[in-house]
Amino acid sequence: MTQPKSSGLHLAALVVASVLTTACGGSTATLNFKCDPVVNGGTLLTVDVVRGSESDARRIRELGERWFYDSARNGMGDRLKTLTFPMTSPDGKCEAKVPVSAQKGDEFLVVVADYKFQNQAGGQQILVLDKKKWKGKKLEISVHDKEITLR
Repeated sequence: MTQPKSSGLHLAALVVASVLTTACGGSTATLNFKCDPVVNGGTLLTVDVVRGSESDARRIRELGERWFYDSARNGMGDRLKTLTFPMTSPDGKCEAKVPVSAQKGDEFLVVVADYKFQNQAGGQQILVLDKKKWKGKKLEISVHDKEITLR
């Protein structure tokens, strides 16, 4: 008894889907954010997570907090995820979990925070990670009053 052709095509599609899922599954990162009880001097904090090329990462680093007002930010499409963190978290449960799926050409992951007051002690408002440090990883990011840190 011969099987219908559509059954063979269905099996081939399942095999291809399985291979693609296995091959691409390792490129998804998970960013776990956890906040201190007070962040950004008591003002709502905006944080962008950006996937991009080396030139994208360089531009964001050069712009610093001006990134949030730059026209290039509007053109990032699905490569940009924006989070906001509350001013204060009396219960200490200020957390966010963000999956980031890498696409072709995504060589860097940039996490940039729009702090009202910059940390004079050299704190970080921007984290730039190359693909070896973020693709397929689970990253812990602490959101402090005047800086973000990778734990």
